[in-house]
Amino acid sequence: MRLAARPPRRRNTIVLTSLVDVMFVLLFFFMLVSNYGDWRSWSLALSNPVDAASGGSLVIEVLGDGRYRLAGQPASIREVDAALHRGPVRAVLVPGTGVSLQQVVDALDTLKPTGAELTLGRAAEAP
Repeated sequence: MRLAARPPRRRNTIVLTSLVDVMFVLLFFFMLVSNYGDWRSWSLALSNPVDAASGGSLVIEVLGDGRYRLAGQPASIREVDAALHRGPVRAVLVPGTGVSLQQVVDALDTLKPTGAELTLGRAAEAP
């Protein structure tokens, strides 16, 4: 007796083509709706040491330990803020020795609401 040969059984495979398409659509969607950073900007000018001392500019030095110096005198952030709120002021922000870029950016963030024209300067070198 001869049994009828069955057709070979077809293996079930997962079709990955549509899965890849779905993944690309999801990736595209999440890239569009995501926010990768909080972008802010400052209008910032650069100054020479000679310009910082002249022209009626208020010189604010940012020290490495988070303190400030206002016109050469130690000052708190409240005193610096009050000096900048007195009127239209041009202020030169001078990073002290050992001050990181993040500390300068934090100082700019803190002082920007005062409305003062902030200029980034550098300390004059000793002759």
